[in-house]
This record gives sequence, C-alpha cells and structure tokens, in this order.
Amino acid sequence: MSNKLNQVLLIGASGYLGALLAKDMLECGWAVDGCDTRKPIEGLNFRNFFQMDFSDMNSDRLGDYAAVLWFAGHSTVSKCVDDPVGSVENNFTNLLKLAEKLHTLDVPLIYASTASLYSSSQNEFSLIADERRSNIYDSGKLSLDIVLNGLGYRALGLRLATVAGWSPHIRWETIFNAMNRSAYLNGNVFITNPSNFRSLLFTDEFSMYVLHILSLIKENSFSNLPTQIPLSCWSGSIGSLGAEIANFWGATLEFGQDCGTYSFVVPDKPLQVVVGNSNVFYRSIAERCRDLAIQMNWDIPVTANRNRK
Repeated sequence: MSNKLNQVLLIGASGYLGALLAKDMLECGWAVDGCDTRKPIEGLNFRNFFQMDFSDMNSDRLGDYAAVLWFAGHSTVSKCVDDPVGSVENNFTNLLKLAEKLHTLDVPLIYASTASLYSSSQNEFSLIADERRSNIYDSGKLSLDIVLNGLGYRALGLRLATVAGWSPHIRWETIFNAMNRSAYLNGNVFITNPSNFRSLLFTDEFSMYVLHILSLIKENSFSNLPTQIPLSCWSGSIGSLGAEIANFWGATLEFGQDCGTYSFVVPDKPLQVVVGNSNVFYRSIAERCRDLAIQMNWDIPVTANRNRK
C-alpha cells in the first residue's frame, strides 16, 4: 500500500466529531493530518496539524491525501442564525471551493450535511428533502448537496441525525447528552416538545461508518456510493427519549412550555447494513446511557445494575 492510500486530512479535527474520528482513525493505523482553527486535542498524535482556516489550505498539499474529511461547519441552526453571512461562507462558499480544488486533484471529499433536511415545522414529518427551507442552516446545507451533485464532484455528503454520545471533545448541548448530564448531576430531565420526533446518531456507529467509507476508498470503490447518505441509529419522540433516560438514572421528569420546534425522522437502514449486528445496533436507550456513563467515569445507578440482564 502506498503512503497516499493511508493518508487523510481531517478538517475540524478539534471538534466533537473530528476529535472522535481522529482518535479512531489513528487507532486503526491511518496517517492523519488535522486542520482546525483551534488547538489539537491533547493525546491525539496527528502526523501534522495545521492550526488555520481550511480555506487557506494550499492545493499542492491537498493532493497528498487519499481523502479529505470535512467536519468544520457552523454545526447548529442557532450558530447559523447568529452568524448568517459567516455560516454561508463556511458551510457553502468555502466548502464548495475546497471541493473544486479536490476535484481537480481527484481526491474524494467526505463532508457533513444534515438530516434535519428530512423535517417539517409540524409533528408530521417527511422523508423527502425540501429545497425551500425556513432557516439559513438547512438552506445552506441542502444547496451544497444539490450543487456538488450537479457538478459531479467526487463528494459524499453524510446527512447526520442529531449526534449523541461520547467524544474526546464532547458537546453537552445535544439532546441525548444534555438529558444524561442533567439526570446525573441534577437528578432531573427537562423536556419541551415531547410529542415531536427526533433521530439520533450515536458516535460509535458514526465513526464505524466513516472508517467503512475509507476502506472503500482504499479499494477504489468510492464511485459506487450515492452522493448523499442519511445516517441514524434511533428515532422516536422527545418525550419517550427523556422518559427512558430518566428511568435509567432514577431521575424526575420536568416539562417546559412547547416552543414549536420541528420534527424529523431519518432512515437507519444505510448505517444498520454496515454495522450488521442488530443486537449492537439496536441497543436500548438504557444501554446507550450506560455507554456514556462508563466513558465519562460516572457512577452507574444501582437500579440500572439490578435491571441489567
């Protein structure tokens, strides 16, 4: 195997998903270069680390890689609403320019899209993405998907459900993580919009899928993939999610006023096919809570140990 086939550039390497991917790719023997405006996460031994904006990367350097992975976006609706012009530049304009450079070099791009495209403003939901979006986050993400597909670039957009679970740089504001942290530290789980639907993507399966894609690139099978792939592990109502987390921790449920948030449900088949073992893929929310607690070195409640078979 040549050096290039084992070398990847990870943009957003100090973020929630980037730090996790860096850890897992390094453990699997990949030669990983990182790029982020922030410093690298302690303990991650990158081959090279470029503390800079990815838009300033030199094209000559980009040709050294088997693939470039981009997880450096304005990653939430609120971040995009607070910085609409910056979000368009980062999530669309600069990423499109990067894809153009990589296309010229014949280097595939794997990038984060969003599964909230599969959504509606009501409790009802659709599995069809709508080009007319109500916020700058979704409209930018979907526009990039459409343009890259139309240009025929070697790019794969991963339409990610709400990410959940541990990472070396964990984000606590995502719904599953926030509920678990509150249950553990405060003894309660706070819920609004309990009847709305959500899909979750757990970090273990996400990383496993990206490693699978990289193996296909090594085998020169990347061109056989669709241009966008939805990724999800679990779907259900916000209320049922909160109730299961509260039950695991023996915490109380507290309900706030609904705020009219959207619902979305994402197909889990693409990810389940790769993960394979249904006993692993369809783990209960209680098992997912246990996974997070173990990784965070939190004490697991006695009732949870008693209920475990």
